[in-house]
Amino acid sequence: MTTATYAQSVDLTGVILPSVYTPPLRELTPDTSYGFDVINFAERIGHPLDPWQCWAVIHIGELLPDGRPRFRKVLILVARQNGKSELLKIIGLYFLIIGRVGQILSMSNKFEYARALWSDAYKIASRSEVTKDAIPIYRPGNNDPHMTTADDATWRICAANGDAGRSGSVDLLLIDELRQHHNYEAWSAALHTMNARRKGQLIATSSEGTADSIVLDALRKEATGGKNKRTGILAWQAHE
Repeated sequence: MTTATYAQSVDLTGVILPSVYTPPLRELTPDTSYGFDVINFAERIGHPLDPWQCWAVIHIGELLPDGRPRFRKVLILVARQNGKSELLKIIGLYFLIIGRVGQILSMSNKFEYARALWSDAYKIASRSEVTKDAIPIYRPGNNDPHMTTADDATWRICAANGDAGRSGSVDLLLIDELRQHHNYEAWSAALHTMNARRKGQLIATSSEGTADSIVLDALRKEATGGKNKRTGILAWQAHE
């Protein structure tokens, strides 16, 4: 028996409900999920989320009664060109500007991919009348690229390697294309940056992997196996 619920819901405008997902522990409302706030934030800055992204962020944002995210780690599986990276940009901006967390770290298999996602997020913020002045420090250079708010919330980037996030404490860890992690070097380095963060959360997105995608496969098994109640999965995939 697993914690995953298998649903069959297809709509001509697109599939909103994933075929495999970890069901919530309680009804999800603006009081029990920060996801509703993210959706409102995205609309306010002129970058509204797609229906599937709204569903995803509401479930990612499920909160425990003590205010911690229900999911310490959550895996989102969606096919390419459906907006996985766009969702990470909005979540990152929300926690940087609204959540005002201390440290955000986003990671891709190549540094230039991490930079592209991060710099696109800055462009979204700078083009909106609501957030154009919210990031006074933006340093895109190769030496410690980061953006920081007046409240000292900071968003940094890194490549997926053994130095990922080392010597730092991270509140939100965003990993794009987990399928490219063919060993645990980057995963282990980044994951432990959340050890001292009570409300820390890791959000990993990916399309389907290959036989070499050992980290993706392990996280999927952890989420569907039910042993770790704080690991979740939202997978828009074909049935086996």
